[in-house]
Amino acid sequence: MGVGELILVVWLVHVWISSSTRRAGSADLEKKQGLRRFWVVVFPAMLVGMFARVAFGIDALDSGRDALAYAFVALISIAMCRRYDSREMIIIAGAVVRWIGLFVGAQVLVAFVLGGGPDLWWFGPRFRGYSQDPNQLGFYILALPFLAAWMQSRTFGGVESTSTVRRLLFVGLVAVCVSVALLTQSDSLLVAWVIGGLAMYLRYYVGSLARPVRGYWRGAVSLLIAPAVVLALVIANSGSLAGAIAQSADEIIVKDNQASTRIALWQSAIEAVYDSPLVGWGPGSYAGSSGPYGGFEAHNSYLQLATNSGIIGLVALLVLMLSVLAAAWKSGSPPLVGATVAVMALMFFHHALRHPVFWFTLCALMSMASFSILERRGVSGAGTEP
Repeated sequence: MGVGELILVVWLVHVWISSSTRRAGSADLEKKQGLRRFWVVVFPAMLVGMFARVAFGIDALDSGRDALAYAFVALISIAMCRRYDSREMIIIAGAVVRWIGLFVGAQVLVAFVLGGGPDLWWFGPRFRGYSQDPNQLGFYILALPFLAAWMQSRTFGGVESTSTVRRLLFVGLVAVCVSVALLTQSDSLLVAWVIGGLAMYLRYYVGSLARPVRGYWRGAVSLLIAPAVVLALVIANSGSLAGAIAQSADEIIVKDNQASTRIALWQSAIEAVYDSPLVGWGPGSYAGSSGPYGGFEAHNSYLQLATNSGIIGLVALLVLMLSVLAAAWKSGSPPLVGATVAVMALMFFHHALRHPVFWFTLCALMSMASFSILERRGVSGAGTEP
């Protein structure tokens, strides 16, 4: 156990002791119950799957480590919702967004100043920072631009959302995120951002249709003319766009043979699930480069959980993620919809469920969605100072 894990354990003990007398509001109670239902469904399925694995004599690499990781993030996710209400969680998320942006930005700055940076921060041609993994570093910054965009309409730490300082901080954070995305060369991060950006625009467009039009020409431009112009440009340049997209896809597929490798892992994970479809095989890695049970992760959160807890766990995960997406959509906030969709997209390429940052992001999104829903309803206490 490292220093970071030890700090989290101490925090968990403090949270469970200090929150025993706290009462949650209806929105926070719904958030807690959603997470509890997920883990109450997943853990028994994993346990039964583990017995099935032992009975069939199937080896599982790092099964004990995976079991501890699942238990750890389950306690962390429930503790965050148990200890902090939506307002407190949003304030913490704001601090995390600022400090991660500052810390990662400092790493990038030092790397450029030193002409390439220390070897510790690089993995071949890819920047990895202190995370020791380029893709993991990409996951840390995945939701930051979306969360920062949502926070622009609120006040945090006494800084007004309309101030020049706030806007400069937002622009700086976006610049840091884009720089890190380019340096890490994380294709999955860029794909997730594109999909999340499209979802964000879709929510904005649907919301614009439902809102009263402020001025004839303004409404015509935002709702009719601008989308029509974009569509016309896409159609007019469909040939070159299709070629550019195909070329980019070919480059991603060819690079490090990652497409063929991932497809092989996904296929072998599906085969492992097919052998135990209901409850899977318990914690562990069951994918392989040439067939199932090769000791590799599936590099896909959905398939990885399916190998660990079967269709039962997979359905529970889909219900959880879709409920977060539904809350984000109901909140009327395009950045929250974009962030949720981006997270769901990145889960297709990485095993994110055992990382605390994934559950922190999920809890932050649920808190922000609950807060925005209360704002739309005009509930007293929502306000502009979370």
